[in-house]
Amino acid sequence: MMMYPHFFNQTMYATVIQTIEGTYGIKKPRIPMDTITKILNIIQDVSTKTISGDKGIMQLIDLDFPSQETRFVKSIIQLMGKLPCNPISSDINESELGSRYIDPFLCGLFDDPDRGMFLRWTNEITDVFDEIVIIITRV
Repeated sequence: MMMYPHFFNQTMYATVIQTIEGTYGIKKPRIPMDTITKILNIIQDVSTKTISGDKGIMQLIDLDFPSQETRFVKSIIQLMGKLPCNPISSDINESELGSRYIDPFLCGLFDDPDRGMFLRWTNEITDVFDEIVIIITRV
């Protein structure tokens, strides 16, 4: 599956967003600017090597946020644990793109082991789509 900007049309985007919002009861709350500022300050400290990546992750964990903001922070933490410090200079293949960049962020947003919800990459091609799909399941 190659990812192109035109792979999904607006109707597909709207359907996916509506399904996710309905499944998880997301009401599109705005994240307060104070929260974003705290997160960005920690990320900037890590990127400028003022603090280590591990220390930045610990600082993010120590922040006390409501549920939706916690999911966002969890996604950021997943990315910080997986992203390389330096840009990758060689070509990146589809599998690495998914495992290195996409999966950590999406799992942070959608995985909820307490409720038995997990994001899964099934590597199956369905009758509806000729591409590999992602499934969010309840165990």
